[in-house]
Amino acid sequence: MDQVVDVLQPDLIVCIGIHHRGGGRPGDFDVFSKARQVIAIGSDIEHIKNIPYLSMAILADECRTFERLLELASSHSTPNHFDGRRAWVIEQAAALHVQRINEVWRTETQPNQIRSWIVAETLDTALERRGGGLVMLEQYAVPWDTVGGYTFSSDTVDGADAGRNRYIRAAGGSEGYGVGGAVGLKLAAPEKPVVGLVGDGSLLYAESGLWTAAHHGVPVLYIIPNNQSYGAVASSFGSVDGVMKETGEYAGVVLDGIDPVKLAEGVGIEGMHVQEESRLAAAIEHGLNVVERQNRPFLLNIRLPLGLPEGGRAAAQFRLADIISKTQGRAA
Repeated sequence: MDQVVDVLQPDLIVCIGIHHRGGGRPGDFDVFSKARQVIAIGSDIEHIKNIPYLSMAILADECRTFERLLELASSHSTPNHFDGRRAWVIEQAAALHVQRINEVWRTETQPNQIRSWIVAETLDTALERRGGGLVMLEQYAVPWDTVGGYTFSSDTVDGADAGRNRYIRAAGGSEGYGVGGAVGLKLAAPEKPVVGLVGDGSLLYAESGLWTAAHHGVPVLYIIPNNQSYGAVASSFGSVDGVMKETGEYAGVVLDGIDPVKLAEGVGIEGMHVQEESRLAAAIEHGLNVVERQNRPFLLNIRLPLGLPEGGRAAAQFRLADIISKTQGRAA
């Protein structure tokens, strides 16, 4: 966001349904001071209270409020003197988009690991080919790079305009929301393919929801982008000058030895491991075919790079048996 604001120099920043918590740095909120006006729209006080320099706060349903704003904006003619500014902003935004794409493409591949942006692009393309689908996410802001119509390679898929996918955010702050959220989404839109995009850490908060999908036969494709860690927690530890950052050893955040496919199989959902980029598209197609043609849930466990800060490594796990053994050894 800082880069975008520095380049575009907006007169107005509108925050729609976001929770701004910052990243633990003193200057996290300075970006808002660069705009002449800041407006926050949210259905909960949490969407408003952490936004500084507010000119206006609107506590209301985000969707209806934004629809009303669009109606008001479209009911008035746009002054011509904004044409130059608008064209410049569109040009700069496009340049930033290309810059981000180029940075992503330069990410090196690693054996038996799939880059996260490859997952986003491949899933988006697969759903577009089926006429569009719904993706249940566990985040409050979706990067435009992953939204249909802004694919990494093209704005069309198989000759048709992209942009038919819908990315649905969680309505609450609980980890694991996407497991049950995807079930509800499919019940609300039975004619659309539905994907629950749930991280491995989030899955462990709500894996019982897999049983619900299996028991009731709700055909949802669960895609687990598995970075073998509580990535958000690890990033927080990495942003402060604590012991973990100093030593490079991160304790209590690495989730090695946990198999989402076996968790799914334990409640009656078939699953598949994917750790090669060359196999990803076929695996997603297979999963979508299972849920749509056989009308049952399916799970893909996609292995990503380890979700620790750069240079970080897993600390030795605490094991009670080791402590007992050492204690008994000293007693002997």
